[in-house]
Amino acid sequence: MSSIAFGGVYSLVALGIVFIWRTAKVLNFAHGHLLTLGVYLAVVWLYQKLRWPIWAATLASLTLLALIGVAFSRTVFERLRKQPMLSKVVATMGLGLIIINVIILVFGPSPRAFTGFLGRQMLHIGRIGILAEHFLALGVTAFILLLMGLLFRYTMIGKVIRAVAFSREVGGLMGVPVPRYLAGAFAGAVVLAGVAGMFIVPITFLDFTLGDTVGYKGFAAVVVGGFESIPGAILGGYLIGVLEGIGTLVVGSHYRDAVAAALILLVLLVRPGGLLGAREEERI
Repeated sequence: MSSIAFGGVYSLVALGIVFIWRTAKVLNFAHGHLLTLGVYLAVVWLYQKLRWPIWAATLASLTLLALIGVAFSRTVFERLRKQPMLSKVVATMGLGLIIINVIILVFGPSPRAFTGFLGRQMLHIGRIGILAEHFLALGVTAFILLLMGLLFRYTMIGKVIRAVAFSREVGGLMGVPVPRYLAGAFAGAVVLAGVAGMFIVPITFLDFTLGDTVGYKGFAAVVVGGFESIPGAILGGYLIGVLEGIGTLVVGSHYRDAVAAALILLVLLVRPGGLLGAREEERI
């Protein structure tokens, strides 16, 4: 069950990465660090220090993350919109470094513990006891993924975002406020990362390196599923989570992170565009 819960978390992170890639054509290497910042704001500052209820702290943190995403999109990215891809990537890497150093400066480098929304409550299926937090993570992530799928497929906002992702120039000519929708995509992607962070910390622990590990798994899920494919990102996330669980049982937890690397290499050798990515053909 924990493997599937991990897979749902990775899928949320991967989905945010794909959103930004499809709408803005930039790889956001600060994605995992924004996840870490959201968890620190919710757990360490609002919940543990100010004694807010955990649900209120989570909602407030996600709101702050959305505002950060909008601010980054409307300031930094808008200035770099016509610059080469490398400039955009370096900007996101710089944002990630700033976030890490702010976290260390404000909250310190020591790891923090968080038992989750439901604490250590156990649900028993026969003689097997499973943490209720795992069921909560599984249910919430599955609901969000389903909701996002319906949003993009059946609502006008989703259709407009898909149109902007297909061609920003054409969308602008048709009267679509492209910068506004790009800012919304950044905000939504960062909020998805924040939700993922709140569910992965009770399974692991919280420190300033959390974003490196989870961000790496998110990018791995995108590579496995395909950069242009939203279903592929979801499939890649769950696939990595399940295979990590199997790998932990077979070779031990020390090699858990190697599963994602091995899966990336295998997919790149067999299907470079990802499992659900579009094949690109070149006529010679």
